Amino acid sequence: MISDGKFVVQIKYGYDNKLVAYLSNEEHTIMVQEILFEKYFNEIKSLEINNIVNE
Repeated sequence: MISDGKFVVQIKYGYDNKLVAYLSNEEHTIMVQEILFEKYFNEIKSLEINNIVNE
């Protein structure tokens, strides 16, 4: 999934093993993807910090 704040592109394999692309410029879709990315990015960063502290 790629987002630049104006568009979201999602590419995945379809049922026939062909790539299927979904493009959206809907503002609510883009905002949700950005929020989810930030949430997961922050979780990964906190796990990295916990691993460093526990070593």
